[in-house]
Parts: sequence; C-alpha cells; structure tokens
Amino acid sequence: MALTNFGFKTRGVKFPGERVSTCIECTSDKQANRREGKKAKAANKENERAEDDGNDSDESSASNQSEADAYSEADFNDLPLISVEDFFAILSSKKEEPKLRLAAKVDVGKLKEIPSLKDKAASLAELVWEEMQYRFVYHSQYTSTSRFRFYCAQNKERKRKSKKLENEEKHRDRDRMEYFGCHGWLNIRFCEGNDVAQIKIVHTEAHVHYCKIDVPEDVKKFLWNKILTNYPTPKFTRKSISELWATFDRKKWKRADDELESAKLLLEELAQKAADGQLSKIESLFLAQEPGHVALSFAFPGHLERWADRIREISMDSAWNTNGSSYELFALLGETYGKGLPLAYLLVKSDGTGPAGAKERLLTQFLKHVKCNWHLRVSVTLTDKDASEIAACRCVFPEATHRLCFWHALRAFKTRLSILRRAPAFYDVDNAVAEFPWIDAAFTDDESAVATVAMPQIKFRFNGKILSMSNPERTRLTITYKPLRDRSNALGSDGPSENTIHVVPRDLHVTDIPDELALADAQDGGVDQSGGADEGLDDAEVSKWLEKGGEEMDEEDAPDWMFDAGEVKAKDPNYVFCPAPHRRQALRLFTKHYCQHQALIERDSEG
Repeated sequence: MALTNFGFKTRGVKFPGERVSTCIECTSDKQANRREGKKAKAANKENERAEDDGNDSDESSASNQSEADAYSEADFNDLPLISVEDFFAILSSKKEEPKLRLAAKVDVGKLKEIPSLKDKAASLAELVWEEMQYRFVYHSQYTSTSRFRFYCAQNKERKRKSKKLENEEKHRDRDRMEYFGCHGWLNIRFCEGNDVAQIKIVHTEAHVHYCKIDVPEDVKKFLWNKILTNYPTPKFTRKSISELWATFDRKKWKRADDELESAKLLLEELAQKAADGQLSKIESLFLAQEPGHVALSFAFPGHLERWADRIREISMDSAWNTNGSSYELFALLGETYGKGLPLAYLLVKSDGTGPAGAKERLLTQFLKHVKCNWHLRVSVTLTDKDASEIAACRCVFPEATHRLCFWHALRAFKTRLSILRRAPAFYDVDNAVAEFPWIDAAFTDDESAVATVAMPQIKFRFNGKILSMSNPERTRLTITYKPLRDRSNALGSDGPSENTIHVVPRDLHVTDIPDELALADAQDGGVDQSGGADEGLDDAEVSKWLEKGGEEMDEEDAPDWMFDAGEVKAKDPNYVFCPAPHRRQALRLFTKHYCQHQALIERDSEG
C-alpha cells in the first residue's frame, strides 16, 4: 500500500512528517463505526426510558397505555372547531381543576409560518406550559401519523433513575425536582391539511408549578450578538468568553491568592457591612491553631442573641471533599420551634502531619466559644458517629444527653446489610459485660439457642402441587386505660383496681368491649391518653424512612475499618450475610427499636 494512504499525525508527533499507523480508508471505517455505536447507544437509552410505555413508535401500542395517556378519535366526535384564542381561554378557565381532562379541535392555520409539524406541536406545548405553568416535554411521534406526544416534566411515571458513578468519592447529594402522580400527558394530532389540531390534555393532580432555570434563548442570542456587533468575525469562541466571565465573577469574592487570607479578608468586609446595617451580623471566631491543621470559623451573633435562651438541642455535622482545597466544613445548628437555625461554621484542613486529637481540640474550642459567649443551655446534642465530634460535644456540654443521627444510623445499618460475604463475630460475653456492665453474664436466651437437630418438615400436596403453608396473622392488641387520677371518676367505685389493664383486640366491635372500659373511653372522647396517638411509627411512616435515599447496592466486601473485631470474610463463596428478602423486616425492627427507645421523648395524644 502506498505511503500516501496514511495520513500525517496531528497529536503526539515525535518528528516532522510522522504518519499514523492506520490507512485513511480504515480510519474512515472506524469513525463510521463509532458514530453508529453512539447512535445505537442513544437509541437504547431512549428505549429504556420508554419501556414502561410499550412501543411508542407504533400506534397499535395505544391499547397498552394508561387511562391518562389514552388517545381516541371518539374524543373529538361532534366537537366544534374553535380558534387558538378560544382554546386557551377555555384552558385558562379549567386549569385550576385538580383533575383536568380536555379535548378540543383547534384551528391552527395561523401557525402556517412554522413549516415543521414537530416544531408546530412544540410551540403549542410551550403555549400550554405558559398557560398552565406545567411544562410538557416532547416524548415521541407516532409512525406514519402526524400525532405527537408530550408528558408533564414532573410526572412520576417518567422520572429517570439516577445512575451513580462507581467511584463513591464522587457521589453528591443534590436537590432534585419534585415528582407527582399527575399522569400528565399532552397529545397533539394534525389533520385536514395540517390546519386543524386535535389536542387532548390529561392532568389528574394539581401540584407545584414547574420552575424554569434555563437561560432564555433571547438572552443567549443577545449576549453573543452584542459581541458580534463589535467583532463580526471573531477568532475566539463562546467557551473562552464563558471562562472570561467566570474570571470576572471570581473577583466578587476572591481577595487574595492565598485562599485562607482571602476568606479572612472577605469575612472582615462582610462584618463591616453588617455593622453598617447592610447584612445580618457576622463574627469571626478566634481559634488557637493546631500543628498540621488550618482552621477558620465564624458565627451569626444575631441568631444567637435572639434565640440562645430558647435553644435546647444542637446538632453538628460535617461535609468533606466538597471543594478543591480539601477543607472539611462543620455546621452547628440549633433547634428552634422544630426548625434548624444556623449558629456557626468551622472550616478545617489537615495535611496529615498533625498530632492525634488535633481536630477534636479545634471542635472543642469552636463549641466553647459559642457556649460561653451566648450562654447556651443545651439538653441534647446530636451528631453522626464521628468520634471527634462526640468527644467535643461531651466535653463542652457534659450535662447534655448525646444522640446519634437517625438518618446516619439507618444508612449505616442498610449499608452493612448489603455487604454479602462478611460473617458476624461470635458473641463474647466477657467483652459484652466489659462494655455494658449491666448485662447479666449468666443470661442465656433459650429461644435463640442454635438447634443441633433439624426440625421435621411437613409438606402437603393437593392435585400434585405443594401447598404453601403460612402462619395465621397474630391479633394486634391495643392497651387502653385511664390515667390513675381519672380512673375512679370514669369507672365508679365498683370499677376495677388501679392496676387493672384491659387488653382489647383491634378488630372487636364496640359492643364486644367490656362495659366499664367502653364507658371510660366514651367519657375520654375516644382519645387514648396512654400515647396511643403515636404508638411509634406507623407502616407508612416507616416505609418512608426505609425508602429514603434509595436502595443500597449489594457489595461482595468492604474495607476492614467498617467492621468490628472478629467479623471476617466467609470462606463459603455462596455465603450471604443477610438475604435481600429479610432486609426490610430487619430495617423495620431497627427503626421501631430506635424510635421507641424508653429514653427517647415520645409524642402524646395531642402531637
């Protein structure tokens, strides 16, 4: 093959005139294959998004659509032809209805200047968006027809599943748009020479309106056209303009090349503006620096002056690896009337050479400053399972009860259940008593004893099939009683003693309840004074907690620091620590115990 069939290298050239090792024809074939591969990948993604809706490119799939998405010619029988203005006037009068179903034949002859039917349908969808404040996103076009489908951008059925990166260090929690079960769909079909549009809108739930944060196209064009006015044939690109803009924007907050010095100068400026009444009060906190660490802290005196005497619970948490300089950010929040109020922040950076306990001492200084300057009287402190945070809270607030964050505890528990091949350590009574002296060393749980002989199993067959045997549901019970001070009045002198408690199955009718108990409940207004309004978390509430944060991915193993001593990898390759069908029940038991612990304050019948 001639040398001219090989092109010149454009990257990684070692000497002038160096040629590539692949001929021009093969290079073209490779590029064509890459393009086809990209197209196929994009098509596969679209098919994955549309798999719940069936084959959307074939009109025969209409029978598989939900009621909200169904389209039928019968919807438009005997409907009069109306103008675009009249259609949007009708839509305006009905848009506040919680369940909207609207079909109309609309004269769209005024849209002849838009040649493409898809663009014409998109312009109608945008007008519907402006009127209803619900954005409808293009979904598909039916083959061999002029019918286009759009779905509500906040439709839960069309929510895309997030795909997390394999590298967990790059995982970021961010606010996502809220989704609803609105079944929102918009169908537009052009007919009669494309001058008439059959429009059907279905939206079965009123919800929060769509918030558009995109830069409008006219703004984009305005900025670039203004540049082109002075530079008709620019040599620079839009990207270079964007980078220049970012450089100018950086001057708003960057005061020095050294980031710590820049942050201090910025805090001084903000404090001066606060003194002039332009901003809320900001105060820099002086902390004695620890070797190998750099720290910067500030507080909000206005919040503390106003709310310090009411704050009884504080929480502290940190976020790390959220900036390019590897600073760890600690936030201190105070609870006021059920809301979290920011009190102070601490930024800490370590180079890894500092002595042990340096971060704990910085946190202790930070908390002491806030406590002593504003005389906080804290009853409860809350953190995740960070040893330095816990130790600092106990040092500064020794009289307070320390709690672990329920969300962090639940996440850690879910993560441990999803690690498959790590077997738990054997129970060591000596270690247990050493850590918890109140445990009885002679205690044995007969019910949890390991059986040495397998229990016999009985299987029933009927017509050749094995019948599934399930235990009957246990009757759920409610203990209903009057407070001691009220029982004698409610039950009379002949009633039961104060230590008597009536146990009533939930599924009994009122007539099945003993007379004296029915009398007590009637005089009490039917409210369970024992705290029955709470009874821990109900099923719906527990499910919400368990499903929050998404399902954990199964892992074969994890780093040793995640486990206690004695938890080793199982030798059996088929060993599973907690099979998936059992995890939800285990999580429910964990949640119930955590939320019904006797040391935790519970809600009463009045909430």
